[in-house]
Amino acid sequence: MNPIFISHATQDDNFVKELRIELEKLGLTVWLDSRNLRGGHKLAALISQVIEQARHFVVVLSPNTINYPWVRKEIQCAVKVEQQHDGYRVIPLLLPGVALSALDLWFDEPPLAILIRLGPKFVVLNLTISD
Repeated sequence: MNPIFISHATQDDNFVKELRIELEKLGLTVWLDSRNLRGGHKLAALISQVIEQARHFVVVLSPNTINYPWVRKEIQCAVKVEQQHDGYRVIPLLLPGVALSALDLWFDEPPLAILIRLGPKFVVLNLTISD
């Protein structure tokens, strides 16, 4: 099964870990750079390949993301894939501190985003990733 690719800033690793666990409970495979990259990998080529082969692309946008040009590169790659493949979705998750209007900074045509509320356990509403 093709994985769900999750793009994020390193400072959001704790949230992303919880998200990965929840997605895996649903039987989905998740690809994360922190779990899947190894020494010697050709970073740009490998990430592009995984994004192209992914089932969907999830990007976690937070106040930390602005400092990560890699996230922007990954979004650009995923948007190209989405334009070429029916059913492939780019799904932005907005953490607290990021307004919906910020999507215009990341996307030429912003997709529907999902607002995340953080607490003892984060709440994701209406996140459905299917075939």
